[in-house]
Amino acid sequence: MIKQSSIDEVLSKSDLEEIVSRYVTVKKHQACCPFHDEKSPSFRIWQAKQVYKCFGCGESGGVITFLRMKERKTFVEAIEWLAEYYNISLEYDQQQQSETEETRDLRAEMYSCAEFAQKKYREAIQKLPADAAAICYLETRGYDAEKRAAWDIGFAPDSWDYLKTPLINAGKHNAAVEMGLITSKEGKNWDFFRNRITIPIYDQNGVIVGFGARWVPTGDKEEDKKQPKYLNSHESLIYSKRNIWYGLNMAQRAIKETGYVYVTEGFMDVQSMQDGGMVNTVASCGTEIDELQAKFLKRYTEQVVMCYDGDVAGTKKTLKQIDLFLKMGFKVGMIEFPEQMDPDEYIRHLWGQNERMLVAV
Repeated sequence: MIKQSSIDEVLSKSDLEEIVSRYVTVKKHQACCPFHDEKSPSFRIWQAKQVYKCFGCGESGGVITFLRMKERKTFVEAIEWLAEYYNISLEYDQQQQSETEETRDLRAEMYSCAEFAQKKYREAIQKLPADAAAICYLETRGYDAEKRAAWDIGFAPDSWDYLKTPLINAGKHNAAVEMGLITSKEGKNWDFFRNRITIPIYDQNGVIVGFGARWVPTGDKEEDKKQPKYLNSHESLIYSKRNIWYGLNMAQRAIKETGYVYVTEGFMDVQSMQDGGMVNTVASCGTEIDELQAKFLKRYTEQVVMCYDGDVAGTKKTLKQIDLFLKMGFKVGMIEFPEQMDPDEYIRHLWGQNERMLVAV
């Protein structure tokens, strides 16, 4: 396996627009999609985030995903190709060579399941009517069709077999169960995510490893009360919460350029802040930050700015996390939001009046 430090170097020096320009003409960060035929450009590149999105066919990702899709390369082959292109010497971790072939195959199957699930969730949300509960909720949060597409927001239908049937038919039952897309108990199988807005979780290399999902209220108070508001994929061979910071795949270049990182609570906080220009924003994946997560983040910066909710619970959590970061040797700042506001709400309602509040550290 290639050492993560080498992968980080490759990603930091790779230029997505430069690579895409080898296949199509790019003007003002837009192009005709290299994945399907079209006359008007619907393929867009966000240089600051180093990600692309086609608003025609739905393909999206970073430079690694682009090469995997365009050239049918594996992850390792894509890294090695970029390293050669940018004249970067790679280091390999010999300890990981001992990983069994069975484990490597299962890992690859899990990645395949994650990509398949994202495509299915994307198809599902595109088929929802404008008055569907999920669409109405998203629009109250400022997610119009373009923003939903840009962030790969999907929908898991209220079905027991939306993913189960095609995944089992494709021979991916074991991998899908192991990564939590399918629940299997006493010989019965069903979809883990149902009636939920889905957000793909990427690792620092831009590869989908899991999902965060929000329950969509049904109007049945008893049923809604029983369901947890948010669910994340459970721990697996490809998804470890301690080694994942949501948004890091897009934020790492901005973190290194600015020298600091904004840390928020929620996925939508990250999305709003990055859309507002603070690309160096990340969030933990549904758990309190521990020393291992802080150590992982320290590979990119030693200065954090806490951006937690402006309520009592958010303030207490912020102070607790500040203590941890200080203990780990970070320089720590904090942004105090108006009472009862989270970063997402602040960006949507007050951004434009107080830009300095977030830019100045």
